[in-house]
Amino acid sequence: MNDRKILMRIFNKLLSYYGPRHWWPARTRFEIIISAILTQNVSWHNAKKALNSLRHAGLLTPKKIVSARHSVIASRIKSSRFYNDKTKKLKTFCSYLQDNYNGSLNKMFAKDMESLREELLSIKGLGRETFDSILLYAGKKLTFVCDAYTKRFLLRVGLIDKHFDLKNGYKHYLFDIHRRSYDKVYLQIDSNQRFDL
Repeated sequence: MNDRKILMRIFNKLLSYYGPRHWWPARTRFEIIISAILTQNVSWHNAKKALNSLRHAGLLTPKKIVSARHSVIASRIKSSRFYNDKTKKLKTFCSYLQDNYNGSLNKMFAKDMESLREELLSIKGLGRETFDSILLYAGKKLTFVCDAYTKRFLLRVGLIDKHFDLKNGYKHYLFDIHRRSYDKVYLQIDSNQRFDL
């Protein structure tokens, strides 16, 4: 059995047992983006507290984040740890969105995924895992979020070895899985999001 079939078998067993997980838990696509930044190096519980604090203060638009003083944002997201750095990241991303797409997520996500991914990776302070989460969950783009948990999982089921390059290797690995499989399968993220692979 090839790697793709093994992964899809595991995925289907998990989906059958747990059902659709409705992940990412946010009200809007913009909240998904903000929470993807807030959850870096912190538990979801603390990121959610920070997101709720921003929501309560009426700061969940790109314009409001850009125009708010650094100290105002930072005081609202203290539960997310590294709040000064994350405030800079939030302001940087929102400025990028305002400057390049007039604040429109529809315009930004209208770009093809690979071009948009490269463009997003040029934003200082935000990395692959964050942007792949944003592309997948907010942009509904077919990508794969590969983090330390993913590497640990793939290692434990024997699909990679301990020397696997998490940062650069996973795209090639996934394209190889796709190329070697002839079965029509799909990946269902939640009840509203289905990707044919």
